[in-house]
Amino acid sequence: MYRLKDLIHINRRFQSSVNIQLDLGIEEKINNYIPSQSSLVVLRRLLEAVVEDNAEKAVVLIGPYGKGKSHLLLVLLYLLSGASPRKIVPVLKKIEAVDEETAKLIRLLSIERKPMLPVLVSVSEDGLNHDFLIGLLEALKREGMEDILPD
Repeated sequence: MYRLKDLIHINRRFQSSVNIQLDLGIEEKINNYIPSQSSLVVLRRLLEAVVEDNAEKAVVLIGPYGKGKSHLLLVLLYLLSGASPRKIVPVLKKIEAVDEETAKLIRLLSIERKPMLPVLVSVSEDGLNHDFLIGLLEALKREGMEDILPD
């Protein structure tokens, strides 16, 4: 006689949530991304906003808890931070299987290799200027560029 635990298996990669600040640059989290048609529409729009000079730059991302907003942004930040083309292959193959146009845009960005510095800003009571500066300093430290001091 079978027991329920013998018949049902939980894929472990769906058990952990994504925290953008803690998971930034962690390839395992990036490679666990499962793209959907709707999430890739959002990803393509975000990438186009970066690539195209005349594109709308402001984007509001709203969705229910657990829908994948943070995971999507984690992948976006990884792609924009200048990860080598070899390192993005696993996630690129998944994206390509769902949306070829988004994959082409990612390849274009990868070839151009203009890395960006993701700056994560957490709002505090100290004021927005202070929060931006703290986010920038943390980003510089994360990338090993502590010697660059912004005004």
